[in-house]
Order: sequence, then C-alpha cells, then structure tokens
Amino acid sequence: MTTEDYFKELKGMRVDNFPNEFDSYLTAYIRAEHPDVYMKLGQRFKEVESEIYAQHACNENNTEQCF
Repeated sequence: MTTEDYFKELKGMRVDNFPNEFDSYLTAYIRAEHPDVYMKLGQRFKEVESEIYAQHACNENNTEQCF
C-alpha cells in the first residue's frame, strides 16, 4: 500500500463507525492468527512511515501532498 492509498483508505475508515479499540483488536488478531502478514505489514509500514508522518504534518497545515 502506498502512502497515497493509505490516506484514501483512511477517509473511508472514518465512516465505518468502529470504536477506537477496533484498531488494537485488529492488530492483535492479525499478529496472533497471521504472523507472516503481520511481519510483512510491519516491514512495509517502516518503508512509508516517514511519508505518512510528513503528510499528516502537511494536512495539519492545510498543505497539499508533501511527499
């Protein structure tokens, strides 16, 4: 998933109306049931982490795409 894809999906997640704990539950479930997927996701996140934080900073300052 690219950083751009992440932010597109993030908008859709806001309308799902799941409680905040759902993210933690989902993470724990994937880690327990699908450790290989969990590790791949962790590695991919590390690759795009700085772009995600940069885009959040841009969003807070009402700036267009930063990365």
